[in-house]
Amino acid sequence: MAARRNCGSRSHHHAAGGYGGQPCIRGMRFPVKTIVHMVAQGMSTEQILAEHPDLEAEDVRQALEFAAASLDADSYLPLRHSA
Repeated sequence: MAARRNCGSRSHHHAAGGYGGQPCIRGMRFPVKTIVHMVAQGMSTEQILAEHPDLEAEDVRQALEFAAASLDADSYLPLRHSA
């Protein structure tokens, strides 16, 4: 059974037994966290799309929106501050 979390016009799926039970982009086995990591490393949407032609610009936006919405959960991870 898969739980859906709607972020805008599309759904990301959190499939039990899917890709390690992680939220993925559309029907693909492409984890949302992979996109978030690529953006965090400084990749632009255009660079991500060039490396992963099955993705669309909306997928990148939706992945970031999904990640932001997940911060509304009951638990938070502390941010590390560099000295």
